[in-house]
Amino acid sequence: MTKVVWIINQYASTPETGMGGRHYYLSRSLAKQGYTVFLIASSFGHKMRRPPCVTDRFTVSEQGGFNMVWIKMPRYSGSGSPVRILNWFLFSFMLRFLPGFLKSKPDVVYYSSPSLIGYLGAERLARTTGARLFFEIRDIWPLTLQKLGGYTNNNPLIRFMYWVEKRAYKSADVLLSNLKGAGRYIKQVAGSCDQFFWVPNGILLDEVSNPDPLPDGDIGKIRTNHFVVGYAGAVGKVNAINVLVDAAELLKESHPEISFVVVGEGEQKKRLVSQVVEGGGTNVTFIGAVPKSQVQSVLSQFDALYLGWLNEDLYDFGIGANKIPEYLYAQKPVIHSYSGGCDPIAESGAGVTIPAEDSEKLAQAIVDIYEMSCEERSYMGGLGKSYAVENYDFERLSRKVASLIDS
Repeated sequence: MTKVVWIINQYASTPETGMGGRHYYLSRSLAKQGYTVFLIASSFGHKMRRPPCVTDRFTVSEQGGFNMVWIKMPRYSGSGSPVRILNWFLFSFMLRFLPGFLKSKPDVVYYSSPSLIGYLGAERLARTTGARLFFEIRDIWPLTLQKLGGYTNNNPLIRFMYWVEKRAYKSADVLLSNLKGAGRYIKQVAGSCDQFFWVPNGILLDEVSNPDPLPDGDIGKIRTNHFVVGYAGAVGKVNAINVLVDAAELLKESHPEISFVVVGEGEQKKRLVSQVVEGGGTNVTFIGAVPKSQVQSVLSQFDALYLGWLNEDLYDFGIGANKIPEYLYAQKPVIHSYSGGCDPIAESGAGVTIPAEDSEKLAQAIVDIYEMSCEERSYMGGLGKSYAVENYDFERLSRKVASLIDS
């Protein structure tokens, strides 16, 4: 008998509405393996490019073999909006009505954070339907909110989320995370961690091996006669693009043959563009975000890739950015500004790792990579691609999840 899986993530999207990403590809892969899959998400998220148009409380659309279920949620203006927090509770509450709307009773309820609040609704669903409950930790909340947002333990919402977090670690049947060291954190909080499985973010090999071409306008902005250090992804505080811009400033006089390209959007971009312009920098170029289908095309234009993080002990338990497997597959040496644990660049041998938020050491690492022979850089890139194929193939990762569903 076909097993039914309800995958719940408030911020899941499709390629048409957002980026697609982890839950979209997991749903599609499980459906190919014969499972009946429902991916349940909010009709609005602040990172969506084109939110779906929904009029009813629940709207279902077929998506490449699985069912996308949109729960109608209020719209809001940005990540700091109070309505966003209200939606965490409203989404959790609305989950209780799903059994009356979806007639296929779930065998597994697979809840993925953030937000953490929705776990309570998923827990109730699993209890009322008799389903097994999977809890996936993609961001360690509320620790992330405290480390990066400055919230303290005196905040009532933070205290409530710590209660939910501990409850989740103790009550879920299976715990998963894209963070390799999350099991250690779970044990610290809950006292034990017997059913933890690492399932990193992955790539679809058929997609990354056949990327869409870049528009001529974007290619024209990249200096083909320079050694180009590139970044592609969100331009936010946590991505430490300011460190890359500072390193570029340090190198603009001594190494004019090295240039830098930042591809993406985010709340830090305007400030960084102003910093480059005011500093008279001509070696840093900013390009707007490209669709996921073009990421490999843009990475192929670079000679080395930059990946950066803040110097926070939050990362002691690992990192799970989507760009990690994309970078590794691109077959380019990666310069990793990182001081945390479970370092995939060091483990793969695909580049060099230097301390986080240290622009001087970053500048020196860039020069070191630049002064390598083409063969040395190619060898590093080859190690990265092999590691990506071995560890981040989404079809293989989905089979791992399937084995947990069937266990």
